[in-house]
Amino acid sequence: MNKSDLISVIIPVYNSSERLDICVNSILNQSYSNLEIILVDDGSTDNSLEIINSYVKKDSRVKGYHKNNGGVSSTRNYGLKVANGKFISFIDSDDYIDKEYFKTLLKHQKINNSDIVRCGYHLNNKSYSIVNVKEVYVNFEFENKLIFDEMLKTYKFNSVWGQLIKKSVIKEVKFDESLSMGEDFEFNINIIKNSSIVTLIPDVLYYYYYNNNGINYSKNKKKILKKIFDINSIYSNILNDSCFNANLIQVRYINEIFPHILDIISYKYKDYLKEIKMIRNDSFLSFERKSNNNLKKAKYYLFYKILKKKYFILLFIIGRLTLFIKKFKNYIES
Repeated sequence: MNKSDLISVIIPVYNSSERLDICVNSILNQSYSNLEIILVDDGSTDNSLEIINSYVKKDSRVKGYHKNNGGVSSTRNYGLKVANGKFISFIDSDDYIDKEYFKTLLKHQKINNSDIVRCGYHLNNKSYSIVNVKEVYVNFEFENKLIFDEMLKTYKFNSVWGQLIKKSVIKEVKFDESLSMGEDFEFNINIIKNSSIVTLIPDVLYYYYYNNNGINYSKNKKKILKKIFDINSIYSNILNDSCFNANLIQVRYINEIFPHILDIISYKYKDYLKEIKMIRNDSFLSFERKSNNNLKKAKYYLFYKILKKKYFILLFIIGRLTLFIKKFKNYIES
C-alpha cells in the first residue's frame, strides 16, 4: 500500500464510555496502519474525554478534540475540518470493525479507482451478540447518475459508516446540523453527486451496535414530530432533483414517514388529531400534485390514501389496531 494513502477515521463521541474502548481498539489493531484517528468529544458528561486523552498518549495516530455539545452532525463536520487524509471513513463510537476493514476497502478502491467503497455490516443487539440480520452487498459499480435509483430502492446508502470515501469528492459537502434524522442519507446523496464510481463489496466488515434504549430511539413526541418534518424536508428537496426518479421518491417517502406517524397514533386521540392535521397540511401537498399509481408499491400505501383523504378517525382506528397486532406478535415471539 502507498504510504501516501492516509485514511482519516472520524469518530464522534458522546457519552460513549461503555463501548469506546471496543471501537478504538478495533481501529488501532487494523492490518492497515496508515491511519489518522480523529476522536471528537461532543460535550460528554461521562468520562469519554478522559478515555480519548488516554489513547492520545498511547498512540501518535490518535488525535483528540473536545467541543460543546452540538449533535452528531456538527461533530462529524468538526472532524472533516481537521482531517488530513486522502480518504475519509466515519465510524460510530458504539461500533467496531473487522481487522481487515481498511485493507479490504482500500484494495477495492485501487482495483476500481472508486470514489466510494461500501461494505456489508452486522447488526448487534445490546448483549453484543449477533442478531439474525446481516446485510451483504452485491459486487457492482455505478457511474454517474445510475446509482440514484438504487439509493431510493434500497437502504444500502442510509448510513455514512461502513464506507471509504475519497476526500476529494466531499469537497464542501457538510452534514446538515438542523436535521435529527436522514442527515447521513442526505450527505451520501451529495458526495455521490461528486463521484464517478461507487463500489459495493460483499465483505461483511462493519459491526453496528443498535442501542434500542438510546436517545436516537426515544418516543418523545417533540422528537417524533421533528423526525417527521425532517423527512418531509429531505424528500421535498430531492423531489425536483433531476437525478432522482419522482415515483421512487414518493414510494420511499411514504415508507419512511409512516412508521413515525404510527408513533403519533399511540398518543391520546385529542393530541393525535392536533398533530396529524398539522402533518397532513405540511407534508403531503407536493406529493399530491405528483401522485401516481406506482405509490401502490409502498408498504404503507393504505395509510397514505387514508391520510390524503383526511379520514383522520379511520387512520387512528387502523393505526391503533396495527400497533396492537405488532405488540401481540412481539409478545408471542418473545
